[in-house]
Amino acid sequence: MLPIPKNLFPILVPKGSGNHAFQCHGELVCTCGHNSFDVRLVGEEVGKRKDKTIKVAKMNGHYFFIVKVKCHNCGKIHLIFDKDYHGWNGFVCKGFGGRKNPRPMDRSWACPECAHTAYKVQLSLFSKGKQDFISETEGEFDENDWREGYSWIIIGLACQSCEWENEEWVSYETM
Repeated sequence: MLPIPKNLFPILVPKGSGNHAFQCHGELVCTCGHNSFDVRLVGEEVGKRKDKTIKVAKMNGHYFFIVKVKCHNCGKIHLIFDKDYHGWNGFVCKGFGGRKNPRPMDRSWACPECAHTAYKVQLSLFSKGKQDFISETEGEFDENDWREGYSWIIIGLACQSCEWENEEWVSYETM
């Protein structure tokens, strides 16, 4: 069983070797079957132009980190990650109270090379597994929710207009 949480289950297509109960690597494919996305985010850009990555942003005294994708074919928006709802801290720890804060507007992320906004999106999730989730949460959650408490997420982008690619555009520990 792969650690694919409910919000990603319909759109994360596992690819390659190394997929098992502790990790899953794959590509995002919209429910309409297309894989070209506008990436939308609430976060802070860090690094040089070609190697920019995204991290948690402080806005109005609150911390946010949200990544969404919008399908270029059908326009459907998929929430990929919100630090207050997803991963260990968001799901198990309930986002440390951040859920009560109003969500800022997300913005489209333009390619640092060509300024286009069409990407293929790769995703990797890492988990400590079902047994660790059960023992750490001490019966507080249904054991079938173990996939929601993943420990790390990596999001990679590849621009569909030029050669720019960043395999770790987001690399975020959720614990």
